[in-house]
Amino acid sequence: MTRGWLSGGRWRTVGCMNVQRVSHSPGLRAWLGLLVLLGPVLLVAMDGSVLFLAMAKVSEALSPTADQALWILDVYGFAVGSLLIAFGNIGDRYGRLKLLMTGAAVFGAASAGAAFAPGPVLLIAFRALMGVAGATLLPSALAVLSELFTDSRQRAKAIGIFAATFAAGFAIGPIIGGQLLNSFWWGAVFLINLPVVVLFLSGPGPAPRGTCHPGRPHRRPECSALRCGHPADRLRDQARCRGGADSDLDGHRARWHRRPVVVRPAATPP
Repeated sequence: MTRGWLSGGRWRTVGCMNVQRVSHSPGLRAWLGLLVLLGPVLLVAMDGSVLFLAMAKVSEALSPTADQALWILDVYGFAVGSLLIAFGNIGDRYGRLKLLMTGAAVFGAASAGAAFAPGPVLLIAFRALMGVAGATLLPSALAVLSELFTDSRQRAKAIGIFAATFAAGFAIGPIIGGQLLNSFWWGAVFLINLPVVVLFLSGPGPAPRGTCHPGRPHRRPECSALRCGHPADRLRDQARCRGGADSDLDGHRARWHRRPVVVRPAATPP
């Protein structure tokens, strides 16, 4: 076993890992990383409400049917809400920061497509793609935030700022949309996303690329997250994660890899 150094001169056992000094002070880098992460979070929230006042101009320009107008307004929220959990698992499996940067790029491209959509059908498609990209940004940004702030109190403050920014973005969305319509055409409510996305992608990353947990080795993909499938698959993955580790079960030492673990759902017929 390897012990990790804690602040105050204490050590703790952290398993078979490299010795790592853990600092509970977030420091300037963590707060700057939080500031960088708030940009995409603000955009995702704003685009949920930015069309509330702009929809009249969109209807004049594209002449959508009543059903198409509803889809233009609602498909974004449907995509974001339905895919949050799935993309959270995908980020745990393949890399949260990688998913965050990819989602930001797709979000910017979809925003540009929505701004210049020639008809309501394409606008619905681009709005749906924006929702899919937004669903990658929120869980990935929150996960990276949790990596930046290792102290529970500081993490709670950062999450509070994260949530307040999201709420503020949804509140100011109609205001931003209305102000843009005074000077530009309706597509400007989507183009406003591009400067923030470009700054986010070109600036310094909020966390080291490819990390899942600071100070911890990158885990195997099958052990990095609970899978989205059947509960039996989740249990099997957890058993596989323990394949090389000793466990004490009912006072007897046992190694998981000596005997295959078979999990069958109770409701599945033989």
